[in-house]
Amino acid sequence: MGRFTPRNRHLLAMSLMLSFCAVYIQTSFGSSFHQEEDKLMNGKEPDIELKEPQEEFSFEGGSFRIWRTDVSAFSDKRIDVTEITFEEDGLLLPQYADADGIAYVIQGTGKLGIVTYFEGLPIAKIRRVEPGHIVSIPKGSVFWWYNDGYGMHRIFCASDTVEGTDPGLYHQFTLAGAKAKRFGGLLHGFSTAALASVWNVDEDTVRHFLENQNSTSFVKSPRRIKLPDPRWISCDTQAETKPRNNMQIAEFTYNMNSKYPDFSVRSGGWKKEVDDGSLPVLQKVGMSASMVGLEPNAMEAPLFFSNANQLVYILNGSGRLEVSSSNGETLLAREVRPGMIFAIPKFLPSIKVAGDTGLSFLTLLTSSRPHCSYLIGMSSPYENVPKQVMAEALNIDESSLSELLANRKHDHIIFPPADIMVERKH
Repeated sequence: MGRFTPRNRHLLAMSLMLSFCAVYIQTSFGSSFHQEEDKLMNGKEPDIELKEPQEEFSFEGGSFRIWRTDVSAFSDKRIDVTEITFEEDGLLLPQYADADGIAYVIQGTGKLGIVTYFEGLPIAKIRRVEPGHIVSIPKGSVFWWYNDGYGMHRIFCASDTVEGTDPGLYHQFTLAGAKAKRFGGLLHGFSTAALASVWNVDEDTVRHFLENQNSTSFVKSPRRIKLPDPRWISCDTQAETKPRNNMQIAEFTYNMNSKYPDFSVRSGGWKKEVDDGSLPVLQKVGMSASMVGLEPNAMEAPLFFSNANQLVYILNGSGRLEVSSSNGETLLAREVRPGMIFAIPKFLPSIKVAGDTGLSFLTLLTSSRPHCSYLIGMSSPYENVPKQVMAEALNIDESSLSELLANRKHDHIIFPPADIMVERKH
């Protein structure tokens, strides 16, 4: 029987340690991976399409359509999705919320006011918003929104409620409004004596003030509210009003319609993106956005995001959206039309294809710096993994692999339709 020399003991110890590490990594990583997979799938396919809203509320001046439990596909986020419609002269009452939010203006024009605090001092801003504007509002910021246009004003919003007072439920704390179980004014939670004391007025004044509050969430102004031109609003409410340019007062908005495309392809379409590099407040909010416009029968290259969930809102046109699972199962294969909403979890690959009239869509992303990977095209892993490896994996020869990849090897992000590709070859 061999003797245990110091060298043998050292090798045995190393072997035992490596075996332990291998078992630990396998069980820990495998367990966490399957927990995430089980959490994502929950024994069934994730609900990628958001169908009818769970709640609808109508007020004099506007309405809410709210999706909450429908956004169950995101295992790491508690997203509240709302479509807000303002009637003409409708005013969303001044309020703050317990969740960071991002919004996109779909229709109409309006004025948005925000009050934030920097080093204890209030900073007030007003800006005009119109279709194509991205708006980002951090939690705790006081804001109001007024439709001073002629016609309906409609916005699409998403808020991450994971750190809110009741995760999964968006809470607005309204500075004005009637006493109500939902959307009531927060002042009604205090005694008249306390309010009289903090305002240094008598209690009758407070009672009269509170009794005058007869609306919740929205009011419809009987007369046009005259607001200052946003170009002349001071950024510092403690300073004298003086002219400011739009860049200085617009750090909570970004006009996607006036932005030059980040990427465009002749006969294919374009893509525009806004992240915390172009709108710094998005870093605080933890979200970003993109818009894609596809020409008839063009497509966006199959993609996935490694650090962001996608909330896709169909803006115009028609087309088809397909989503695949990690097991190669079809999670969604759906004809799409304007107004439809889809929640695509991170890592799940998807394809968006335009119909005969083209297709445009908005994507709100749950990261301020999303990491996107395209599966087909110039930056495709099929192009960048060694041919010998990929051919073996696909069980084809290398010449067949080259033929498979040849038609799209120079395309990137947006693919023109196949007939356009044939014309270009000739």
